[in-house]
Amino acid sequence: MMIKISRIKGMLLVALIFLSLANTLTNLQLDKLAFVLLALAGAWLLRSRPVFSWDGAVVLSLLLVALVISYLSSLVNYETVWHDSYLLLFFLIITWVISSCAVGNPRYFLNGFLFASAIYFLFGIGAWFYSQFTGEVHYVMPLYGKGRPDIFAALSFATTPQVYASVAALASIVALKLKATAKSGSWYNVIILLALLAIVISLNRVWLLYIPIILVAWGGRRVILAIVALGVLLGGFLFFYSNVAFSFGTVSSRVMMLEHMLSFINEQSLLDLLLGNPFYIDSYFFMHGQDFYYIESAPVYLVTKFGVLGLLISMLLLVYWLVKLSQKDVLLALFSVYYLVFVQMMTHEFFSISFWLYWVVFLCLFFLKKREINQSKAKHMEHESNESSLLRQA
Repeated sequence: MMIKISRIKGMLLVALIFLSLANTLTNLQLDKLAFVLLALAGAWLLRSRPVFSWDGAVVLSLLLVALVISYLSSLVNYETVWHDSYLLLFFLIITWVISSCAVGNPRYFLNGFLFASAIYFLFGIGAWFYSQFTGEVHYVMPLYGKGRPDIFAALSFATTPQVYASVAALASIVALKLKATAKSGSWYNVIILLALLAIVISLNRVWLLYIPIILVAWGGRRVILAIVALGVLLGGFLFFYSNVAFSFGTVSSRVMMLEHMLSFINEQSLLDLLLGNPFYIDSYFFMHGQDFYYIESAPVYLVTKFGVLGLLISMLLLVYWLVKLSQKDVLLALFSVYYLVFVQMMTHEFFSISFWLYWVVFLCLFFLKKREINQSKAKHMEHESNESSLLRQA
């Protein structure tokens, strides 16, 4: 009976993580509901007690203080409409709760994440191959921005191919780290292969650039095989999609966007520049014949919404995290610099579960070894205690 309950919990965990990733599965906000349920049921599903961390509490408090100060300073501009900045508060608190539960049983959560990701990737891969033969565009994205609407990028249930690729890159790193301490690496090798395929068919150049690092980390001494595999993957991509790979249309658009945003920031009052204006609802700039309400740059978004103060606090916390991570694991630190700095410079995923799952997953990886050592010591001490008890009885 206990084994059956355990399996049910495992299935529920995988289902909730998958639904959290599946932003476009339904017209309802099912992904956010699943994320909330994961927070509420996390301790029960993971069979662990929430772990309180003073470091985590301080980080959360600093971020919340920065957000609250921005909100209070902008109350004069408040309007009773939905603001996207509310999502940051939502994700920040829910992520903290989920992380507190997940680090109590990190390997269990990480394996659940990999199972959910595998389903996520398989659906995206299947939809992409289907679109190649039928021309249907369900759960793929035609590359209008690169001038090739006849070419489809894999999407699965993500909002953009980049989010799909971000989840794939995250899963590949998790699989690499768990594989290193697993009795059998076959399952993790399958996950890495699926993740690499998902990145390639997402046609997302940002994550395609990261594939060599994943392959070298995966290949180890067999780095030559990794390079050959890279040649096959990227060679095929460049051959079939050369006009996409070398198209700089989206890059120049982002550069133009940054120029517009700098002009917008220069026009703001000193108070708005320092503390931001999270209640701003008008367009930020006009480009390509339309108004733009979305900012594709994390630093610029933070400055406009939460001011220089919010950006500085975020940057200080980010540096602290990267230093701690580099002392623990170079590969994890390298991935984090790439994802949190390079990727977010020209876009941001603050409103996507992918960004927030990064924190849950990497906190689990950060505490994985320490947690398993402590569990091993506890089991050893319990075993010695039982032995001594038996000896006394004898």
